[in-house]
Amino acid sequence: MFRKLLKYDLAYVWRWWWIVAVALVGATLLGAFLLRGTLAAAEELQALLAIVCGLYFVPYVLAMGAGTLVTTILLYWRFYSHFFSDQGYLTFTLPVKRRTLLLSKICNELIWHVAQGILLVLCILLFFLIAPPATAEYPVINPMLFQALGNVFSALWEGFGAMLLLYVPELMLLLLCATLFQICLVHFCITVGAVIAKKWKLLAGIGIYYGVNSVLSLATQLLFGLAGGLMFPGLVAILGKCTLTEGKVLFAMLFLLVTLVFLTLSVFFYCITQDKLDHKLNLA
Repeated sequence: MFRKLLKYDLAYVWRWWWIVAVALVGATLLGAFLLRGTLAAAEELQALLAIVCGLYFVPYVLAMGAGTLVTTILLYWRFYSHFFSDQGYLTFTLPVKRRTLLLSKICNELIWHVAQGILLVLCILLFFLIAPPATAEYPVINPMLFQALGNVFSALWEGFGAMLLLYVPELMLLLLCATLFQICLVHFCITVGAVIAKKWKLLAGIGIYYGVNSVLSLATQLLFGLAGGLMFPGLVAILGKCTLTEGKVLFAMLFLLVTLVFLTLSVFFYCITQDKLDHKLNLA
């Protein structure tokens, strides 16, 4: 049943998400060719026209952010409407455990957040592949960006060597756990808002989200401030005594520590959300 629920959620989001994807790719192509024209003819065009074309990069960045926002709203509206709107009465009559319902929503949102991230990366790469002015050797696309990236990776490989093969998957795991934490946090806030408010449940959830986010941000700043003040001198002394290999391993362990923190917080918010859904759900 989990697979069927996930399939329906994926199909629902795909009906709208592909429009966002096409719009972002289209904006990327338009912006890249406008910037290419500006760079190629900046000396010939009037300064005002060159500035207008160049400033397209600003709305392009805003469009990328708007696309991500639309995807986020679409995902969490799906969660809210299925659990806490009038449709929730029908959802909870299904012969499925509420744990399965919640897990299907988490997996669906995780998949689409990853897809949105991949789309943004591809759009940025496409933008900088087209934006550089054409040359006789590269009349359509200019791989100057990829050549620069190749130089960066070569420098990183010289500095970190085989440890780079460990850092990259660690970074991917960290981003995945950070995304999972954000999903579980939003679920927690929407659920608590629906439990404590008979009306305006979604607004209550949004308010709780900003409140919890503010508290977590403040706690994080205080924690890092205290940890930095107390541990930084000792950390510098440890790094001073470490060999290069030991220092690389230490940074790998720090990556894993932060990942573990995100994963622990995700489990914490998930458990509270599951408990509210099982015992204190209010659909009135």
